Amino acid sequence: MKLRAELFEGEYVIAGTRAHTCTLLPALASLLVAVVSASFASTVYPSAKILGLLVFAGALWALIKSVRAVLEWASHQHFLTNYRVIEMRGSQLLSVGLPEIHGATVSSGWRAKICGNLTLHTRSGEYLIQGIGYPQKFSTLVRRAQHELGGL
Repeated sequence: MKLRAELFEGEYVIAGTRAHTCTLLPALASLLVAVVSASFASTVYPSAKILGLLVFAGALWALIKSVRAVLEWASHQHFLTNYRVIEMRGSQLLSVGLPEIHGATVSSGWRAKICGNLTLHTRSGEYLIQGIGYPQKFSTLVRRAQHELGGL
């Protein structure tokens, strides 16, 4: 899905981001489990076929899980425009208008400065952006865009 087709007249993208690559660490761990399990299965298979097949099936499951996580990461993006915050997850599009946002909270901790969560507080609830790279910077851009729009 192309974002340009979804933008309103006069709307333009200020910033675009996807989840930080640190969110791929679980996928990397699954891939490591798949490789180790496959290696173990290849050594066990000649003497214990059932155990070898079970371990190989586990390795295949871990590989599928890691590939799925990478594909999900690649197809999930967030955009800030001069009117709204847009989340694209595959072909699904969700958005929150800038005037609806009345605050933002950035997750705390040492890791959160590089890879953290950003919660946008709206009139209808909370909008969570997980694993975003440099969440404080994105939050600042949202406030700046709101100010330019006249929302604050």
